[in-house]
Amino acid sequence: MQSWIALPEHCEDIVPAFIHVKRETLPQIVKDGIMTRLIAGDAYGLSSPIKTYSEMFYLDVIGDQDKTIDVPNPDFETALYVLYGQVTVNEETASPYELVLLENTKTTIKFSKNSRVILLGGEKWQHVPYIHWNFVSFSKEKIEQAKQNWIDGKFPEIPSDKLERVEY
Repeated sequence: MQSWIALPEHCEDIVPAFIHVKRETLPQIVKDGIMTRLIAGDAYGLSSPIKTYSEMFYLDVIGDQDKTIDVPNPDFETALYVLYGQVTVNEETASPYELVLLENTKTTIKFSKNSRVILLGGEKWQHVPYIHWNFVSFSKEKIEQAKQNWIDGKFPEIPSDKLERVEY
């Protein structure tokens, strides 16, 4: 699963960067039938080596049937995405490829089957950014400029991937 983490408004003009982090270097906890790997941010006393620009968590969680996990920060806006299996959140079932926005983040997630989920959350933003294709900004004008820059080939190539360029 490929994910992008949007920057807060005051950081949206920083120099872009791409880093690859091997799975083995990400912090994880394996306990009581649940493996929790922290991809970005901070959760459950762990800190990811991936730099973030706002308080957040992005977790890869694999759980055995009937095991439970609590949401790490009840103050964050939080979502859960089911990769496989089935989970129960506040008596509602979520199945593969479903994204659930957790209304009450002081909640427990129960693994109804052997399952894998992505759990992510962060501070709720006061302003929601605009999104168009791979472009995210709090300014419509910056989105339009990014679209034109892509068309004009002004974005640098992805390191070690000179063969692939997606046409917009």
